[in-house]
Amino acid sequence: MKERIFVENINVGYLEKEIILYGFIESIRKLGSLTFFYLRDGTGKVQAFFNKENLDEKTYNTVEKLRVENIVRMKGILKERPKDQQLRITKGEYEIEGSQLTLLVQGDVPPFEIEKLDSINESIRDKYRYFALRNEKIHNKIVFRSKITQYIREYFYSKDYLEIETPYLIKSTPEGARDFIVPSRNFKGKFYALAQSPQLLKQLLMGSGFEKYFQIARCFRDEDLRSDRQPEFTQLDMERAFIEKDEIFEEIESMFSYIFKRLDLKLELPFERMTYDDALEKYASDKPDLRNPLLIENYNIHFKNIEVNFIQDKLRNNENIRGICTNKLFSRSQIKKIEGLLKKQGSSGLLTLSKDNDEFNFTLGKFVDEKFYESFSLNNNETIFFQVGKNNENILNFLRHYLGEQLGSSKEDFRFLWVVDFPLFEEDGSGGYKASHHPFTSPIDIPAFMGKEEFSHIPSKAYDLVLNGSELASGSIRINDLAVQKKVFDVLGMNEELQNNRFGFFLDAMKFGLPPHGGIALGIARIAAMLLGDTSIKDFIAFPKTTSGACPLTNSPSNVSRDQLDDLGLEIGRKNGN
Repeated sequence: MKERIFVENINVGYLEKEIILYGFIESIRKLGSLTFFYLRDGTGKVQAFFNKENLDEKTYNTVEKLRVENIVRMKGILKERPKDQQLRITKGEYEIEGSQLTLLVQGDVPPFEIEKLDSINESIRDKYRYFALRNEKIHNKIVFRSKITQYIREYFYSKDYLEIETPYLIKSTPEGARDFIVPSRNFKGKFYALAQSPQLLKQLLMGSGFEKYFQIARCFRDEDLRSDRQPEFTQLDMERAFIEKDEIFEEIESMFSYIFKRLDLKLELPFERMTYDDALEKYASDKPDLRNPLLIENYNIHFKNIEVNFIQDKLRNNENIRGICTNKLFSRSQIKKIEGLLKKQGSSGLLTLSKDNDEFNFTLGKFVDEKFYESFSLNNNETIFFQVGKNNENILNFLRHYLGEQLGSSKEDFRFLWVVDFPLFEEDGSGGYKASHHPFTSPIDIPAFMGKEEFSHIPSKAYDLVLNGSELASGSIRINDLAVQKKVFDVLGMNEELQNNRFGFFLDAMKFGLPPHGGIALGIARIAAMLLGDTSIKDFIAFPKTTSGACPLTNSPSNVSRDQLDDLGLEIGRKNGN
């Protein structure tokens, strides 16, 4: 096919010349003796037409029976379209006057119109995913993701990193999400797990003398799904020996600078930084969207003298009165709507204070005096929304996000943020602890950590990269001291036997010494989606799963034969003689 021209390569140099294209037919329109359509290949689409009065009998008959999504070979003369007819398609300034048309494949009638994909039921789109991928928007998202992966590889190769593969089939080492397990035929009754990430393996690579590693890694987690989560996904995995977090930050910022330059986008460096505690205090979230300028403030001091029992009871129980000040007056109906939304999030109610024409309006106005109002320094046309309680960050985060939407927060900027100093542990709700990130994260203060007190408040060397309110990456400086690693396992409730059963191979390696090291992992599909302002990663994955984890295209998961089960030594569904 040396004579073939791709749509993306059509240019002024081919005008009035004969060219040959291959592709799919889209949007057939007939106007007298003229038949118009778009010819679409993997690089774009261009308008084409045939004048049936100028065709030989064979080509005429082919044009007459043409249907959308037929696959053709077309020969014709490239012409410039009139300016008033140029459309926003890949090559809208050109059109092809056809002279020959060969029908290569005439398939069945399509299950739906590709151009109207948004109106098609999702289950139908997923069943015919290979057909939905022909849609220009989805096609371009897959192409965009491929470019992101290409640019990442270009960057890390330019920095002398080694791309090293790690296995998918590993030992089951539950660290948070559930493992997908795989039965072994050769070792009946035993199982592999599909790797949730290359975490331990890349740490072992650091101990093997490979100081600069990266991988475009496949990861598998058996967890509940949502718009930005899939059971199998691809991430950039990066690890380095003899490195501190500031150097990792600089490396990742430099990588994004390279990607943005390739995409002709602007990027401000360095990225902002914020501690985990500050993020929760000011934004009620460990992944705040900085495009929203609203901040959360503590108003306890303003309410300390209010003679309202439930307020004073809350304050005595170390609960807080936190709120958000906005530069807008809200009507009673608007406030009532917001209160209803907050109650759905678990709120017990809403207090508001506003000022209009130097007059204050407060939910509990009959219980306060002028000193109360003066303590706020509130300006005219401002409203403060208050929430009373403890551990209500999700409610405040919802309120901040909703108010930001009402006030028109920017949706165009890229606001990157490093969130640092996460706690090493979190309470698990049953009197014990779980790792905030993962159990291989290094604590910041080793002596305090070894003191075995207030474990949930020990800061760690973990960090997240946040973009516009979404977690884009997570990483940490790792533990490389065997005693500290065992102590972490001990706090997590793992006795010596369990430690050796799950992580014995890794603890054995630590006995021989691992260099100081750290790294980070970034979701590839999420990067692509965020850069295009998309809230879902689904269309950046060629063949995604549904929210239940099913694949309508291949009808999986599915049953397997009795012979397959016997080969693996498994007994499943054999009750009642089945």
